[in-house]
Amino acid sequence: MSTISAEHLQALRSAIVDKPPYCSGICPVAQDNFLLYYTTNGNDARRIDFAKATDEELRHLAEACAPATFGRNSEDVLDDSYRKAGKLDKTAFATNYFPLDHAALINALRSELLHGHDERKPIRLELYKLNIYGPGSFFKPHKDTPRAENMFGSLVIVYPTPHEGGILVIRHGAKEWEFDSGTLLRSSNEPSLAYAAFYGDVEHEVTPVQSGYRVTLTYNLYFADADSTVNDSSVARSISGHIYEQEFREVFRKLLDDPTFLPAGGTLGFGLRYQYPVEKGRQKEYPVPARSVVRAQECLKGSDAVVMKVAKEFSLDASVKALYYEGRKQLAMTDNFVPTNYGSDYGGNEDVVENIARWAGVFVHDVNAKKRRTKLTEEVHWVTGIDKLNQFSDPYLAYGNEPDLGFVYGNMCLIVRIGPHGARKDSVHPRKKKSQGTEGEGVLTTAVLRGYKTLTLEMAVESSIVANRTTFPILQLPTELCCYIISEIDSPADLLRLALTARCLCDIIIPDHLEYRRITNHILGRPLWTHLANHRGLAENVRELTIRLSTHYKVPGGLVVHRLPRSTAELEYAFLEARPELCKAMRRMTGLKSFRWALSERSPDGHDMVWETLLNSCPNLSELQVEDYGRRIPGREIPLFHEWKLFDLRNLTTVKVHSMAYRTLPSTPPALLTRLQSFLLSSPALRSLDLMFIYADPENARTPLDSILALAHWPALTHLSLAYVSCAASTVASFLSRHPSLESLSIKHDGEGRFDLSLLPARVLSNLKSFEGAYTPILHLSRVAPEPPVEVVKFECRYEEEYAGLARALRAFERTLRRVEVPSMGLGTGEGAGWQRVCEALPEVTVRDHRTSWCLRKMAERSGSWVVTVA
Repeated sequence: MSTISAEHLQALRSAIVDKPPYCSGICPVAQDNFLLYYTTNGNDARRIDFAKATDEELRHLAEACAPATFGRNSEDVLDDSYRKAGKLDKTAFATNYFPLDHAALINALRSELLHGHDERKPIRLELYKLNIYGPGSFFKPHKDTPRAENMFGSLVIVYPTPHEGGILVIRHGAKEWEFDSGTLLRSSNEPSLAYAAFYGDVEHEVTPVQSGYRVTLTYNLYFADADSTVNDSSVARSISGHIYEQEFREVFRKLLDDPTFLPAGGTLGFGLRYQYPVEKGRQKEYPVPARSVVRAQECLKGSDAVVMKVAKEFSLDASVKALYYEGRKQLAMTDNFVPTNYGSDYGGNEDVVENIARWAGVFVHDVNAKKRRTKLTEEVHWVTGIDKLNQFSDPYLAYGNEPDLGFVYGNMCLIVRIGPHGARKDSVHPRKKKSQGTEGEGVLTTAVLRGYKTLTLEMAVESSIVANRTTFPILQLPTELCCYIISEIDSPADLLRLALTARCLCDIIIPDHLEYRRITNHILGRPLWTHLANHRGLAENVRELTIRLSTHYKVPGGLVVHRLPRSTAELEYAFLEARPELCKAMRRMTGLKSFRWALSERSPDGHDMVWETLLNSCPNLSELQVEDYGRRIPGREIPLFHEWKLFDLRNLTTVKVHSMAYRTLPSTPPALLTRLQSFLLSSPALRSLDLMFIYADPENARTPLDSILALAHWPALTHLSLAYVSCAASTVASFLSRHPSLESLSIKHDGEGRFDLSLLPARVLSNLKSFEGAYTPILHLSRVAPEPPVEVVKFECRYEEEYAGLARALRAFERTLRRVEVPSMGLGTGEGAGWQRVCEALPEVTVRDHRTSWCLRKMAERSGSWVVTVA
């Protein structure tokens, strides 16, 4: 047993000093940094100079803002009794002020908020929104909702508009600080902005504004990846010499040199002083941990970061751990969260904690250690206590006289393992001592998915996998671990192979997994929605979901809806009854990756709740398809994306929208495209975008995409398909220049060149391999120098005289061109001669026509030696 005195622990405890969890001040800026441009409710734009803004201008800005919401349980809530303010989303305004351009501000953020981190740890600032607080506006005490697991705080920039009140009050623990931006700005003798930056988990409020307007910009602060490109000014100042860090370093060094301090080595425990966005499960009933504690370790703040950094400097084994406990009897410590919510046959909490320690961790405290004779007990000396900031609970099924739902509770802490005096670096993990055992206890890794009948359990030491492995037949594992492994397999083919290896696996996979990976159901299919809403485990297994109005189903047996409504009115009424069950089922589908909304008729009223539920509850969604072909009823436009907000769509890579909702007709509100724009701009990882706005009106109008393409930036975009749209030539050229990764581009039904490619600059579309469009876009594309490496061209020729120009244009791509295709449209008069010109100009190119076969055979006979493929 390791020994340590109370004096040693008190010395370390006293050296951990919590500095204020924020920084504030004023930042002199150039005159043009006070300019702001914003849109009003219509299509107008306004400009305001905050250095000399009048009350009338500020009133206009306030009227252009929407009521500000706030986060509560992963939802945006509007309640003016809790928050009364206005907001503009970042897509509705533009500012000349960029914090990264001001080295003094960035250095202040780093020195005050990042002490305890490496002095060159990259950070990233992301503009969130603009807020305006008029007379009587306020925001009651709250904590910011983390927008990502690497978000560590917020930066608030206050414009120099005269105002009284609106004081930012920050609280942490039992301490409180005030930031009065109005007073600070009045005392400045030069043009300045006020700023306050604070950690995301500290409580703060805005007191009521007595007079004037308080206008702020809010930026989210993130830890960036190590290989990110960072502005030099953001790392210009070293912060390693912070006084709080130096004091703890000196005390810790003296203790490590002291032979009476843990002479045989031991383990120190530190309770975390700050809260970290290790996301809990999205089930409202149980906050179940879902993400790795390693992410929390990378985002430590304040004194937590200081302890970690100093321990690493001394080459000690330091890491964040998960704790599971039941009262004061048992405490199990693991390197990561352990899935316990799969329904094991436990008799009580003690059995759960014992199982966790046996499979994935160690006992920290066990009053029955001698009785159980376990060797996996580690004594931890707690320097600081465990707070409730990072507490969670995990449900499981307990069995006694009858089954019941039980809970095991947990938290996170920072553990530092220290070797004996003279060899402080040589600490030994308790599991490493038992490396010769045969029980194969360890942490499950993704290696289990590579073999079906045998899996490898690997032990985690110092946050990495060591070469200490024991193999087990999968059939000897507990049922809940088998379910955990199976849930990680997405492919139905792989699931079927695994099911065929053993009867017991087949009994699990076929009814609970295979039939639920891909589901196609009627929008009113209440039997399935109710079934999934009541069986969370089955709903979590759904990966692909299609909702449609047709009778083509793909659902588990016995869950098909038998009677369908016959009229639109009956459909509307039936959907209002089915919608709660549908939304409840979708809230359970946390593993959903692909969603398709395929309606041949108008989407029923109230469907916007389905979309909001989808984006709130499915964090892994990567593919979204919308097919809504129903005609709109004048005065009752219920467009898709009707009430969509700015969700976190970082995993969304594929978007397909085919709809009749976005018509630029007088009956269509102009805000529809703005909502679609906000949705698309919230999806930075898009790889494929397919938009088609179908028109059934004689006007033959086209939907303008100028506002969307002017702001869009999707670095990974490789496929773009647009139909029935229009866009100015300058906007098209700018958009395509920003997306050099495009490999496939389709411009269909552009209506006499309304999607204008005439201003394409040189060296644009350098990776383009496939293009589809009419004669004019192909002609413009052929004039780009150097020519794109196009391999496939699909064209729509409307007139006989276009074929000669088309043949000449296609010669520009003859170095790479392999195939020419014609879409499935009827042949016009005299097109055979046009075909002849194309084939003569491109003798080595395959020509494929998707039109009527008899016309193809006729042209094939006339073509002689030309290569013509009949598709």
